[in-house]
Amino acid sequence: RRRPGALVVVPRGPGRATRLAAKKEDDRMAKFYKDRFSASAAEEYRFARERDKSKYNAKRAKSLGVQAGEEFDLDRALDANTDDTITKIIAGAFIVSVLVALYFGVIQSAISPPSFTDAAGTTYVKDPKTGVFRER
Repeated sequence: RRRPGALVVVPRGPGRATRLAAKKEDDRMAKFYKDRFSASAAEEYRFARERDKSKYNAKRAKSLGVQAGEEFDLDRALDANTDDTITKIIAGAFIVSVLVALYFGVIQSAISPPSFTDAAGTTYVKDPKTGVFRER
């Protein structure tokens, strides 16, 4: 019995419950083919179902501009949906960020040792041999 004002979750779309129901249906049909025909017919049914899962449905095919029932082709999808300019911008930004991290993480810290200034204005520099901060 549901309390008034209680939250009710309704599964929508290809959620876990839908996937489980589809798997049960596939198992039921495979058992039917095995009992009615043979184990190889059941295996063929399972193979065909897996093959069909890699095809576009009509709604998805229309949104992508391909034929319904056509198998998924990664090269074609990348050609249709990838702009070379944005790929080059992202790759360039990645290279710049790696170089900046390398400079500030390794090169700059090796060139100039760490230092800080206290409230009185005295500057302390880290001695590379002992690792202790000394007054400059």
